[in-house]
Amino acid sequence: MAENLLRQKLKPPPECPHDEAHAQDLGSMLCKSVAVAGLERLDVALEAQISSLKRVDPETFVEGLWHPALNLVVAIDPEISGLVCLDMPLVNTINDLLTGDIDDPIPEPLNLRNPTPTDAALCRGFVNQTLQALTEMLAEQSGTEKPAFSVDRIAPTPSPHEFADTSYRRAWLDLDIDDGARKGRLCIILPADQLAISHERAADHQIDPVWQKQLTSAVNESRASLNAILHRQKMPIGHIMRLKTGDMLEIPAAAINGIALETGSGTHVVRHLTAQLGEYQEMRAAKVIAFDQADAPPDPPKLIE
Repeated sequence: MAENLLRQKLKPPPECPHDEAHAQDLGSMLCKSVAVAGLERLDVALEAQISSLKRVDPETFVEGLWHPALNLVVAIDPEISGLVCLDMPLVNTINDLLTGDIDDPIPEPLNLRNPTPTDAALCRGFVNQTLQALTEMLAEQSGTEKPAFSVDRIAPTPSPHEFADTSYRRAWLDLDIDDGARKGRLCIILPADQLAISHERAADHQIDPVWQKQLTSAVNESRASLNAILHRQKMPIGHIMRLKTGDMLEIPAAAINGIALETGSGTHVVRHLTAQLGEYQEMRAAKVIAFDQADAPPDPPKLIE
């Protein structure tokens, strides 16, 4: 019963611990993919660092995008798509690398302008190369073929309605280009299930069974209060305040067959068992006669799942 009570509080949150480790692996692959695309498409050394990598939904990630920026919709299948967002310093840097050089700083007005179809055409190759490298790394890690990601179209003002209602991974990357000659930012948003590495890989980050056994033992040996409640009755506050020694409180006869065994913490009380009042070895005793359906112990019991 104690295990059933505590296992929900001890159940890992959605992002921990194995999901956090998966995010670290994914972040490393994203940074490597960007570096590969920098060398192969732009012929420049490009270092990427993850500033944030979280699960998001379409409404959340659309609200957080930069402006102005170049937003490119990524096609995955007819019903699923993603989004890649390049800030204007990165767009201008890619343009300069493909059409000239990056020796001179970018004039500030260029970083405040809205992107054009020419910007999209020049940046498409770099983005597609990044996505291709990521796909290959995911396939290598998982041992299974992954769907190809590729730029489909420009989305000047992305709307949540353009994207499937599912969970996404959003990665913010800070880019250092040509040993600090230029800076830029890149945001990659793709469906979380398309970025899964593998069941085998996830197993590497499962909870240590020795630790789980020790924690289970520690929890089972912890002491908790268990109260046997014969009857609860409501009455006016004035009546309660007038109670004195010798006053009688009526208790229904059926109460002896419906004692509630409860655990409680502060004002939160959870009922687990129903018991019957009786005697055992010249002492009053409560015999358990039923589990509450929602609190019946699982078969087999698990502390953490």
